[in-house]
Amino acid sequence: MANGDIVTLPITLPDFTRGQSVSKKVSQPFSKSSHQRYRVSDLKYPGEGNTPRTDFFEKHLTAIYWVCGTPVPYVFKTIDGATRSLDAGCLSFMLHQGNKIDLILDADGYIAAVRPLPKLLDTYTAIKEKLVGKLTGDSVEILDLPFDLNAPVDERRKQESELVVREGASAFRAAVLGAWSGKCAVSGSGVVEVIDAAHIYPYLGPKTNRVCNGVPLRADIHRLFDDFRISFRSDPRGFRVVLADDLKQSEYAQYEDRVLLRPPRVAERPAQKLVEFHLTKFKQRNGT
Repeated sequence: MANGDIVTLPITLPDFTRGQSVSKKVSQPFSKSSHQRYRVSDLKYPGEGNTPRTDFFEKHLTAIYWVCGTPVPYVFKTIDGATRSLDAGCLSFMLHQGNKIDLILDADGYIAAVRPLPKLLDTYTAIKEKLVGKLTGDSVEILDLPFDLNAPVDERRKQESELVVREGASAFRAAVLGAWSGKCAVSGSGVVEVIDAAHIYPYLGPKTNRVCNGVPLRADIHRLFDDFRISFRSDPRGFRVVLADDLKQSEYAQYEDRVLLRPPRVAERPAQKLVEFHLTKFKQRNGT
């Protein structure tokens, strides 16, 4: 893997010390030296087993996912310039426990990224602020949405919201465009007069005006996004554009699979579960 292909994550990683002095050499769950690539068939059962290293690995893998909001790349750089990779023994142990992680493979079948599943996330929910703080150096706000993603959208309220001036609309637009430096996340256009602050989860009053629920989109792309003909999918580099089949032979084909622009501040980036919500609706609409 070329250096240019390695994404830099907005974190620092503490060393695993097993209670010993940092100067004492200990095999790191996030390797600093060997970055050998693996296929799923290379991950032999039972892997390392339940050890302090695998406990450290589970917690910090989960925390990285919470900070970045996307699957954790197999190889990545931290903000201090260190290159790290995921330990095969730890991955093997977690994989064979079942329902803890999902492996994302590249075109050659090698592990490209790892997504923690709800079973693993739920294990550490009670201490996630502490875990995230260890990686970012401060106390980062953990997404706690004031609305239920699984609740059906009240059609009457939805229609009302489209007929009246939306509460907090100007402040929401200013916050979203400010986070993204006034550019459309898909096209890169910087003509602010034609860029909207699109809601990822439908607008249902001020409680949905969170920056993490917004993305700046050129007006035409916004309409297609609201109609679930354009959506986004997770990628180790952030999010990529997904198009409905009827757009793949249109002028919008140029955006297919494009990596979205994203704000430099993690807290201002789209929330993973909101993007997943929109992608689910996209798939339902398009029968994919």
